[in-house]
Amino acid sequence: MDRIRLMTHNVWDSDENTPAWAEKGEDCSAAVRVKGLLRVYRETDPDVIGGQEFSPLMVDLLKEGLSAEGKNYTLIWGRCTPILYRPDKLDLVDSEFCTF
Repeated sequence: MDRIRLMTHNVWDSDENTPAWAEKGEDCSAAVRVKGLLRVYRETDPDVIGGQEFSPLMVDLLKEGLSAEGKNYTLIWGRCTPILYRPDKLDLVDSEFCTF
């Protein structure tokens, strides 16, 4: 049986650095945090990535970064909870997004 590698992250929906982080010399902006996520995905090579609290900017940056590394993921977008999967490994049979 084939294995599926699944990763999920709750990343805090905030695109800009905050003054509190800047005072500490840190940058918590979406652009910086996505670079870290890309490094993790490069090292772990997940087949499915599930996200929680992703802003549209974060999803765009993630898709661009994955594509730049030659990783092809298809996006299922449900507000701030994206799911990205590798279409070369998985066939989408059905998809529905329900809020509760």
